[in-house]
Amino acid sequence: MKNKVILLNFLPAIDASYSHKGSIYPSTASMLIGTILKQGGFDVAIIDGAFHEDYIDKLKSMLTDDVIYVGMTVMTTQISFALEASKVIKAVNPTIKVVWGGPHPTLFPAETLQDNNIDIVVINEGADTSLKLAHNFRDGRSPESITGIGFKNQSGMHITEPADLDNLNELPFFDFSLIELENYLNPASSSVYQREFPLYNNQIRVMPILTALGCPYKCQFCFNVILKRKYRFKSAESIVSEIKKLIAKYDANTFFFLDEDFFINKKRVLEFIDLVEKEQLHFNWRMWCRVDHFKDNYINRDLINRLAAIGHGSLVMGGESANQEILDALCKGITPEQIKNSLNTISGTRIMPRYSFMVGLEDENIEQIQETYRFCLELHRINPDVDISGPFIFRLYPGSPIYDRIVKKYDIDIPSDLEKWIVLLKEESTYTHIPWTPEKFQKITHLLTFYSTFAFMKKTDMGRTIKGTICRIISSFSKFRLKYFIFQLPFEYWLVNKYLK
Repeated sequence: MKNKVILLNFLPAIDASYSHKGSIYPSTASMLIGTILKQGGFDVAIIDGAFHEDYIDKLKSMLTDDVIYVGMTVMTTQISFALEASKVIKAVNPTIKVVWGGPHPTLFPAETLQDNNIDIVVINEGADTSLKLAHNFRDGRSPESITGIGFKNQSGMHITEPADLDNLNELPFFDFSLIELENYLNPASSSVYQREFPLYNNQIRVMPILTALGCPYKCQFCFNVILKRKYRFKSAESIVSEIKKLIAKYDANTFFFLDEDFFINKKRVLEFIDLVEKEQLHFNWRMWCRVDHFKDNYINRDLINRLAAIGHGSLVMGGESANQEILDALCKGITPEQIKNSLNTISGTRIMPRYSFMVGLEDENIEQIQETYRFCLELHRINPDVDISGPFIFRLYPGSPIYDRIVKKYDIDIPSDLEKWIVLLKEESTYTHIPWTPEKFQKITHLLTFYSTFAFMKKTDMGRTIKGTICRIISSFSKFRLKYFIFQLPFEYWLVNKYLK
């Protein structure tokens, strides 16, 4: 009797690498759906293609007749990986169903279903849907009664009624027996976790906890806005209970909280800290947060000190831009002053502030772009330990209001099938077609990415080696170039790419 489901995870994009493998656990979807399927009585195998470079070979070896379906969560940037895997499945065992879920099939269900290698698409959230599909396929029933999917049969292609959003309180915490846990508990020295907690060297044992789904904010670059995924959260009591269990069972000492903004619900945050203090728990942590939470009656120095007392922390915040006009256009709802205020509030504690920024946004001029780089340099001067993520070059991926506007305004052709998406993504990764940005910017995107890498390096990243000394020298030149936007004769770029890469 068929009773097995394989879940497949990929690198985040075609230009990603395996240099930091083990840094990130398999996708939230794979972990959550796998746990639900196992609890439902199904045999589950998770193949992490972001860790195992030979994931296709592993997949081939598992495509036995007892497999019901292979499910994969697919962002637009992962289409090439997912399509290759789907073709392999159908070539090895065409009776196995191929199910795509995630952002891309949610946005383009009919287009995705057109491909002969794909049988089902799951639209929007799919934890409950994945279990229903497993039961239907195993029992040989048609999926037409299942909401929130697209399927095809002899009469053609069909999209069912939208499914309700998953009820977070009914969803379990992750079952870590589904993965090779030691691959992730002790991340490599180059991983993002080791960078955020440098004092711990190789002693970090990090585990993820799903604490919320959805988001109430309206950021114009975000997928949640298009899908109207309302914010749902786990209680403080359940989170602390899970932390205690993971410490006892796996000797975990570091947790990252999967939550668009852990601090949305002030009552839950205070209850969480109170419970952690009461239980006398100590652990490292990584949380996502908004800079406008930093104010006298909420995240102030006293609250930061209480968080720091729990353990070494990392607060991840979206700065996005230093220009107020751009922030307003993004509907971000914050100010540059609030970004600096958050940094000043955190500085001097054992919490690492981490900010992400973007440039090359809709209608952003070269002066506004330069303003963001100068602002990042200012943050770095205020606190040399600040972790600046980016500024990244904005990429035009589907699933946001800003994408829809740019496509319409600049008459950009949208690929009509998956193979054409792959071609576009290969071109897009080189930033060769970004007509909504200034021409000068288009000519220096590769240099901006290069110099940002060195300009915002932390001292702990450089070390005291010869290579570290070279990085410090290049870092000084990079800061100068970004401050004044002088990119003529980029000898540092040439040298690194020729001799040190």
